[in-house]
Amino acid sequence: MTPNQAANRSGGGSTTGSRLATWAWGFTMSALLVAAVGFGPRNATATPGIGTDPAGHPSISIGATWTDARCGSCHSIDPVFSHPTDFAPSRPLPAAFPLQNGRMTCLTCHEGSDAPSHAEARRSGGTLLRSSLEGRAFCAECHTEAGFSSENPHAAAVGKAHLLWPDTPRQVPLGNGLARLDAESMSCLECHDGMVASGIGGHAAGRSFANDFPQEHPIGVLYRSVRDRRGMNRMTDPHALDTRVRLFEGTVGCGSCHSVYSPLKNDLVMSNRGSALCLSCHDG
Repeated sequence: MTPNQAANRSGGGSTTGSRLATWAWGFTMSALLVAAVGFGPRNATATPGIGTDPAGHPSISIGATWTDARCGSCHSIDPVFSHPTDFAPSRPLPAAFPLQNGRMTCLTCHEGSDAPSHAEARRSGGTLLRSSLEGRAFCAECHTEAGFSSENPHAAAVGKAHLLWPDTPRQVPLGNGLARLDAESMSCLECHDGMVASGIGGHAAGRSFANDFPQEHPIGVLYRSVRDRRGMNRMTDPHALDTRVRLFEGTVGCGSCHSVYSPLKNDLVMSNRGSALCLSCHDG
């Protein structure tokens, strides 16, 4: 019924009555449009395949098209470098982040039901996050001082859920450049100063192997420069390094040997049994 029809049915009505009818009709139509199109704040429950669990938290249904298995069919994620999945969080998550049977999955942080958006993300390098926030701000949605970070202080340290992405080409500068600490190593030093957490000890920035080996491996040194100085036959070509050994614009950093997500002893990127990690660079 239009506003004029409402006014006529009431016997003509006053101008004020006609305006009220118009406002009411407009409000009703706007509400129906919002419900049909989905304008308004983002809500995980509006995503196909997502409902609510008995506690009222958004939950991915068993029959949802997008699952971790489907994600894994294209994305070969190394768990040593990525936020874990398939576990039950020890604390409730914000409503925007759905679980599947009470367990975290890829779809807890990422949206994946819209094929066109997926295609655009592949083209642009987008992340399809369930929030407009990125980096540490996104991690802090769950990892707050009073929440998960008190259990795992590494949780939001680097502001990345994936430290190593499959098929990302290794970037090795051609020249010697300038040795400096990378952002990931700097984030480590925010706590590992010998007071808040264990210090870096012999991991001295820019320390070289000129004489005896230091007690611990140096960071902030240019891999290519050290290789040229020590002899090419004694160190692996940077382009041939194990992909788990990361360089940061050609420099060695904390992340070259460690990952905050690694389940291995000392958070190593690979087992050092038989000096395997050491020998991945020092082969002579």
